This record gives sequence, structure tokens and C-alpha cells, in this order.
Amino acid sequence: MKNISIPDDQLISFSEFSEFMFQAVVPIEDIKDFKENPILQVFPYWRRHGLLPFIPKGRWNINISFAQLIWLRILDTFREFSVSLSSSKKVCDYFFKNAYDDDLPKLTLMRNKEIIEKRISRGTAFENDENLLAEINWMLKDNVLLYGLKFEINYLTKLITECIATQSNAGFIVFTNGQVFEYIEDNYFSNRGDAKPDLTQPHIKLSLKHYLKEFIQKEELQKLFVPSILNNDEKEVLKALRQKNTSIMIKKKQGEIVKMESSTDGIFSDNDAVKIRELLGIGNYEQITISTRDEKTLTFNKVKKNNRLR
Repeated sequence: MKNISIPDDQLISFSEFSEFMFQAVVPIEDIKDFKENPILQVFPYWRRHGLLPFIPKGRWNINISFAQLIWLRILDTFREFSVSLSSSKKVCDYFFKNAYDDDLPKLTLMRNKEIIEKRISRGTAFENDENLLAEINWMLKDNVLLYGLKFEINYLTKLITECIATQSNAGFIVFTNGQVFEYIEDNYFSNRGDAKPDLTQPHIKLSLKHYLKEFIQKEELQKLFVPSILNNDEKEVLKALRQKNTSIMIKKKQGEIVKMESSTDGIFSDNDAVKIRELLGIGNYEQITISTRDEKTLTFNKVKKNNRLR
């Protein structure tokens, strides 16, 4: 698939992407599809079938946001894999119509308000919580603002945000009947509360990491480690990276022992997280010990599996 050809030295970090993901900075006329044709050529078809809910009718030569560009890339992927129009519309409704019907911006603000209020009541508030709470209360009273946000905040932007905030591999799967399930690591869920998906049924799986490659620096993308090759113990290490007051001690195969600790206010440093993911990915360790904030300890060894066919 053709991207917008951003030079490597102009790729951005996750924090920069989060800051600008809703700003209209990408000219549609500069975007190419997977056949290297102007993506504008397929816009009338997508628009006619309700697949571009954020594009005003008859207005093509405008700028769009990074988040909206990711949706265009997803639609282009569907074309590349000959996903039916019916299934494409169901995916669009899942991310956009459901969010509009659910009043997702207001719902998200209310949840954030509840989280902050609980921290304040427990005496564990962050430095800026009082200001954030005041801003949220102001936004909740502005009906015009809330209505405008319904066209920007949807379940796709929510998934992108969670992917970056948790530094997790995330995306969604689509079944042949158009049913959609989101995933973060190995956790599958639906904004309609559907039962867990039957992964033995035919489906396609799209990873947000693929689409973020168009914007994000390579070293930043290494944080989104794909855990499919990890065992359950190794996946516990990835979870520990997002916990505070946690230490991880790794005995490498060469006998070297490496100990790393998270900060008191949250996750491990970027350099430590990348180093740990690399050790997991290539299996370059003999033993790992995790000590968590609730004083639980997990120790496990690297087990070599015999992959020889019998």
C-alpha cells in the first residue's frame, strides 16, 4: 500500500502523533492508494455508500487528520482484499455510527471524570488532576462542543489512543458476516458486548501497528511488540511494563544479570522497555523474575521446545 512518503527523518513520536492526530494536516490530494493512484478517484464510490462519515458531501480537496487517514488506509486494505461492500459498511457502522449513537465523547469524559474523582478522594491524585477535572466539567456543560466532538471521537480513535497509551499491540478482526471485534494484545472485545469471537472461523486481522508505520519512528514502533510468539509467562512481563513499583530481573544466556525497575508514577523507561522486548523476542534469557507492587513474585525459565516434525 502506498503511503504519503514521509522521509524517515520527519517521522514522529507517539506523543507527537497523539497531539496532532485530530488536526486536519494531511491534504487528501496527496494521498495514493495501494495501486499508487490518487485515492480521490475512489472517494465518490466510498461516499455514495456511506463509508466516509467525516467528509462533507461534495468536498474532496480538503485536509484530513492522521486518525482519518488511518480509516482511509483501512478502506483501501478492504479493497485490496476484496472485502464486500456489505462487510465494509458494517465495520464503518461499528466504529463511527455506534460511537455517535452511544455519545462516546460524553461517555469518555464521564469515565475520565470518575477516575480522577476516585484518585482525589483516595488521596492519590496526580499533580494536574484538579485542573483536568475542572476542564472536564467545563466541557460536559458545553453542548455545542460535545456535539462537535461526536464527529471526531469514535471507537477507532479510541482504539488508536489506547494502543498508544498502553504501548500494546492492538487492532481489530472482521468476520465474513461483517462482525467486528477489537483486540489489545490477546484480549478481544466488542463495543456491543458480543460474546468472545470464535477465532477458528474465517476472518481477517488488521493491526494498527501496520498503519502507524506511516507516521511513527521505527524505534517508537518497537514498543508495540507483537506477542503472538510469547508464552503466557513472557506475556506477564509485558503486563509488568505498565505497572508502577515493579522490578524485573533477567538472567541472560551469557550469565549476565540485568535488573530494571519502573518509576514510582508509572511504567518502565522507553529504553528499558525496548531492551526487555528484544530479550523476549529472541529468547535471549535463561530466567526472569518479576516482583510487582502487590509483593507478588513470578519466576520462570526459558524452555526450549523441540519443533522437529514427528
